[in-house]
Amino acid sequence: MRYTSDMSRSMRLTLFLISAATLTFEIVLTRIFSVAQFYHFAFMIVSIALLGFGASGTALMIFPKFGRNDPRQKLSLFGLGTGFSILSAYLLTNHLPFDSFSIAWDRRQVGILVLHYLALATPFFFSGMAIGLLLDAYPESAGGTYAVNLFGSALGCVIALLAPTLLGAEGTVALASGLAALGALVCLFSGGRFSRSREAATLLLLILVCFDLGLRLVRESGLSIMEIRLSPYKGLSYAMQYPKAELVYSRWNAFSRVDVMDSEGIHSIPGLSYRYLEPLPHQDGLFADGDDLSTILPEGADLNFSNFLPLALPFELRPEARALILEPRGGLDILAALALGAEKVI
Repeated sequence: MRYTSDMSRSMRLTLFLISAATLTFEIVLTRIFSVAQFYHFAFMIVSIALLGFGASGTALMIFPKFGRNDPRQKLSLFGLGTGFSILSAYLLTNHLPFDSFSIAWDRRQVGILVLHYLALATPFFFSGMAIGLLLDAYPESAGGTYAVNLFGSALGCVIALLAPTLLGAEGTVALASGLAALGALVCLFSGGRFSRSREAATLLLLILVCFDLGLRLVRESGLSIMEIRLSPYKGLSYAMQYPKAELVYSRWNAFSRVDVMDSEGIHSIPGLSYRYLEPLPHQDGLFADGDDLSTILPEGADLNFSNFLPLALPFELRPEARALILEPRGGLDILAALALGAEKVI
């Protein structure tokens, strides 16, 4: 039979937390794939999310009576499934990466790609099952169910925007997993009847998540197993192979990961004339999302090479001009413009 009464507050809170966790995970996955692989893989996440939600609707159609007898217990199960699958899907894709460059001759990559799709779609499947279950069990509260889902999803978007700056993308994945597990725990403790095994699994997941997040807040690095693995074809991966190369700074923000590397092998002055024969100043390498190398010059660096750049031509034609720099990156164009006599740099 269907439940005709309104959902309890605990069930609404569980749905709210699951929805927030799902959108947080979906958005942060686009950032992780942009860094670990390349930008075009980020668009795959949207189709994976739709695949998972669509599969949940299909499952509920095939098994229409699933969860009607005790929707509270099933909702806690879906919350726990969402939390565990978020964490396990991330670990699987991170430690068993897909190599798109070798798929033409390595048949295993096809299987890995399929495995990635199935693993990453699983959290969205459980989340979709939670929403569909409540819509079916409480049809009179459909408007409230959608409202809670949308409010939770909105919170997930905000978390995905703000949390990487403090926790990194890896920590944001752990946070998303913890939110779903917390929702499962709320539903379990308010249900009257306890499932000891489910309770223990939920608490174990929350302890693991809290431990990782605590490490990130204290020492700015979490569990080593969560550390993102870059594609060997990324510019940063190549640069780190140079002897004595050292990563001196790495930080996530709302839309990218910024890395700074100290290495004697960085000599990147794009457009420098071959007629400049003097030694170049020491340079640090700035990478955005593990690629797109640009130069950071130390304070007081010799900028005589600026006269041998294509940038020097406009200042020869118009001395003391004002300069507009688009995408300044490491600041080389800004310093060169000032060295060439720019009156003002924007």
